Amino acid sequence: MAFRHACPGLTGLLLGIGVGLLVADGRVWPMVAIPLLALALWGVVQWLVPQEERRRVGAIIALGFALHVAVAVVLFTGALAVGLGGFIPGDDAEYYFLSRTFVAYLHGQPDPVSVPPYWGGEAYLFGTWVYLESAIFFVIGPEVLVPILLNGAFALVMSLLVYDLARRLFDARAALIALVLTAFFPSLVLWSSLNLKDALALLLIALCLWALVRFQERPRWSALAVVFAALVPIGGLRDYIFVGLALLTPLVVAVTPRQALAARARWTGTAIIASALLLSLDSSGIAPGPQLLETFEGVRHAMALGARTAYVEPPPVVVVEGDTFVVPTVAPSSSAVAEAPAASSAYESARHPERRSYAASATRAVDAWRPIAS
Repeated sequence: MAFRHACPGLTGLLLGIGVGLLVADGRVWPMVAIPLLALALWGVVQWLVPQEERRRVGAIIALGFALHVAVAVVLFTGALAVGLGGFIPGDDAEYYFLSRTFVAYLHGQPDPVSVPPYWGGEAYLFGTWVYLESAIFFVIGPEVLVPILLNGAFALVMSLLVYDLARRLFDARAALIALVLTAFFPSLVLWSSLNLKDALALLLIALCLWALVRFQERPRWSALAVVFAALVPIGGLRDYIFVGLALLTPLVVAVTPRQALAARARWTGTAIIASALLLSLDSSGIAPGPQLLETFEGVRHAMALGARTAYVEPPPVVVVEGDTFVVPTVAPSSSAVAEAPAASSAYESARHPERRSYAASATRAVDAWRPIAS
């Protein structure tokens, strides 16, 4: 009862914070996107939620959307105010930069820092999220808050799919708990309020699992088509999840209950052929075989290095008698620091003039540990 009375006021407060900052900053397209995304979310509620639960679930989704709007706009505005260009972890800036320069190239105004075929060394970032963000920028210009707000809507649609899954597998109470947990879990709210691909990846994974459950309830081509339609863009977001789901799908289809033997063989054969076709077209290098787990570990380690959360053992120091070493009073923050040439620093400055170049500080940290000959 208390939540029912507090929810409208809290929703209005959060929306007021987000929209107020947008008005103060003069950002028109995000203000246009907010009501459109809200209407789309209400349409998903109408589709997935039973009529007797729509009012309660709709209030939770409205509050969740208002929270995403407030968090996204506050984080972006705050990062802009402190000189980070509106970006926080770094990956969000890379996606924005590549999408913006890709669209500029399509418009015949290429950025000399980022052109084909290497795109400034970031061609590997091309994938589902960059293509989606580029499509948005192509239409409205490089307004990064629009894909960020879209991320919030993606996260809430994922919550609604989880709600429907829990309702079908358990009961209404479990569904409501699942909805609240996924809609307001702090890390999910944070990462879906940034220019990152995680929210879209979670949405497509949830859609794939939801369609598999619907197929098990009643086998039909539409459910299987949704599974494979969701798998295709997952390959451009998270390769290892794509491979796992592609391998899981034929197994789930094969164990679907209440099927005649001929129907089971037909459905399973179709799923195997479709999964094999998608896996054969995947260019990630992850494929079924004896080296599958080793490949997964390589991908995990590479992602940890990219996020600067992996420990890399430093190379041994060769000590020669007569050498002296200067030990800094404050150790470098990471032993996995690679020396960068001066060109890298200039390149970073050209790409993100508002952000600090880390190449020079990394070089100084390495130099501090070098032996100085006596």
